[in-house]
Amino acid sequence: MVDDEILDNLGIDQEEIDEANEGEGVKLWKLGADKAEKLSAISAADKARADFGLEGNVKEDPVWTNCDRPRGAFTKRDREYLKSPNDFEGQTEREIRYRIRNRLKNLFYDAYFLYKVSGEELTNTFESIGPTSQYLARDFFEFGLRSLQSAVDSEGEFRDRHYEDVVEDAIHTAESRKENNSDSEIDQEGLNYTLVSVSADIEIERKKFEGNALREKILEGTATQEEFETYWERGSRRRLVGAAENRGVSEIAVTDNVGMTATYDVDQLREELGDGRELTVEELISGEEDRLE
Repeated sequence: MVDDEILDNLGIDQEEIDEANEGEGVKLWKLGADKAEKLSAISAADKARADFGLEGNVKEDPVWTNCDRPRGAFTKRDREYLKSPNDFEGQTEREIRYRIRNRLKNLFYDAYFLYKVSGEELTNTFESIGPTSQYLARDFFEFGLRSLQSAVDSEGEFRDRHYEDVVEDAIHTAESRKENNSDSEIDQEGLNYTLVSVSADIEIERKKFEGNALREKILEGTATQEEFETYWERGSRRRLVGAAENRGVSEIAVTDNVGMTATYDVDQLREELGDGRELTVEELISGEEDRLE
């Protein structure tokens, strides 16, 4: 059951959530895109708190999902593009992407100064952010890993062993600064120094699905939100919707990385295709092949 205080803060009526909770899973599409995004963000922030053993739930509006807020690395227009890139095209899209690249470049240049931010300033900042701090900080860490992948791939090839190297270095730096209070003045007379040693062993399992197998997984209700979005973006939408209709599947349920189930109405997916006609079995067999490899 969703906390009433959360619903009030997000402007969600109880009737909306009652309708969304009919049957199994949370039918996020019934809440509308903006409210569904905010509810999903709160669930992700709650999971982050639980992962770090912190008590209490996030109840406030996840302001980071709003495009219209004070400028940080991005402007309101940048955020609108990053949130819905398909809404932009032509020269407008090219100009926005150019500006985003320049802002990212200067953000990476500022990494030199981020290193110099004191632990006290970080603590004060996250105290002002509140209970969503852990989720946002983890997102920043994940963005750092993605950035490192791209930086290495621009000249070579990022390999799994590089994860261990960078994680070991990052933990060593963070722990050394914390243990030795590197932000404070050192008392040379009574100098005590803690030597930190770090060893990381990371194993990565990758399981790839080709289009037909991924479509079956979605229809069986065992796919994740990420897998569904990947297929919807790169696979054959008509074959997925057609297969669902021919099998009598009216809703497709997927689970996101925080365990929340979202349910997509097949009729609404059909409307997105702009084609009201169902696919026949013959068309399903001999029709367009999936683009997903």
